[in-house]
Amino acid sequence: MRHPRLDHTGFSLLEMIISLAIIGLLAGVVGTFSLAWQVRAFSSYTEAQLQSDFRYAVNFIAYYVRQASSISKDYDGSYTLTFPDGTMKFGRNTYSRTLWVKNNSFPLCSHVAQFEIDTSALPLVTIRITSVDRIPGVGRGLPITISKQVRMRNYAR
Repeated sequence: MRHPRLDHTGFSLLEMIISLAIIGLLAGVVGTFSLAWQVRAFSSYTEAQLQSDFRYAVNFIAYYVRQASSISKDYDGSYTLTFPDGTMKFGRNTYSRTLWVKNNSFPLCSHVAQFEIDTSALPLVTIRITSVDRIPGVGRGLPITISKQVRMRNYAR
């Protein structure tokens, strides 16, 4: 009768299961941290993109406010700027929360909760855009408010 030799080298089934469990645990930890980093990076990108869009919108509106001779607030919350050669309208769509120009035909930026052109100290005008409180993917830094004070060059002309 032959007895098995005990000098064979290799892994036993128990050693293999323990090593696979450790590898699986390490892979889970690395995966969790990489997903958390990815979400944080996406959140920062989305927040930066929103700030960039708002800055563009404020600068775009400020350009036309400087040239306007008068500004009036309409019944629907939009603003009509009057120029020596015509008019231009800015407003906020309540349903899609989009800031638009020229009767909803040119969207400037989205996720706008409040849009205001303050004309209480003419010829100085304050343009203010405030974002919504929640955007998918952004967990911090909201709401964002961007404002700019502009002097109307053609006021009362």
